Amino acid sequence: MIAQPYPSVAWYRDPTEGAPPMVHSYVAALATSLQARGEPVDLTHLMGASGWAFRIIAHEDLCPSATSVFDWGGILPETVRQAGYGVTHHFAYGEEPRRELRPQALAAIRAALDAGSLPLGWDVQEPPEWGVITGYDDDAGLLHTQYEGVPATLPYDRLGEREIAILSVIIPGAREPQPEERAIAEALGIAMRHARQEEWLERPAYQDGPAAYGQWARAMTERADTANWEMAWYYGVTWYAARWYAARWLERLAAERPALGEAAAAYAEVRDHLHAVWQGLQTRERLPAEAAAALAQELRAAQAAEERGVTAIVSSAWHRRAP
Repeated sequence: MIAQPYPSVAWYRDPTEGAPPMVHSYVAALATSLQARGEPVDLTHLMGASGWAFRIIAHEDLCPSATSVFDWGGILPETVRQAGYGVTHHFAYGEEPRRELRPQALAAIRAALDAGSLPLGWDVQEPPEWGVITGYDDDAGLLHTQYEGVPATLPYDRLGEREIAILSVIIPGAREPQPEERAIAEALGIAMRHARQEEWLERPAYQDGPAAYGQWARAMTERADTANWEMAWYYGVTWYAARWYAARWLERLAAERPALGEAAAAYAEVRDHLHAVWQGLQTRERLPAEAAAALAQELRAAQAAEERGVTAIVSSAWHRRAP
């Protein structure tokens, strides 16, 4: 059987004025999938409710893997559920588990596409990021895929076997909305667990939560000779975008929940410091020591502001309100 690729799948771009680029491919691919089936997509809500607006991970040498080194089995489906949808995750490490799971994952992909839902797939084309699967061709044994508007194909037997061999297919399901207050509390609980480093991570080479800012600052100063300067811009735009949405989501909530006003102000300060860092890394080249030191100072100021934001959320008690 052949299911033709969806002809008009547009990679999601936030139409909000002033919105930064969304380069975190998992969130962008999820937004693309939901948009393609006609769901209303509000990236401020998606980033805030999922907790991604509050995450930050940094490697000691600015390895780009920092944006994907986390608990996939827990966090990936949690993101979809927090957005208000059911989810199925087909996930396997290891050569034999991937081989055994592949037929089941392919069957689920076909069923989802036949039902009008675009699955998300890890490393389904170049570069090794999250993309969407837009069609399948059983006769040719090919999946049709897309990443940032660029189409490609992937042989069935290469699912989970391309550059970074992990089989992970996320299929968003039907709407399963939570009560608003519970969803807010769950999201802020995620933010606090991340800040306290309670999510799995390969430490100490990677650091998350407020400690990530110091790791990032040291990479550009004390470890400047080994830092991946070409990827420093990627860190800048990824984590600036996260805090742009964190501040916007909290400001939206604080309009009706004044107890979150202090947290919103703190995260707006984090956003502004990270904007300066992102702008300072636009060359994607190693910075002179003085310029790197200035950006490291911005990162430490961002860390201090974020610590105040975390304290404010704890003081508001909103993160404990989920039943």
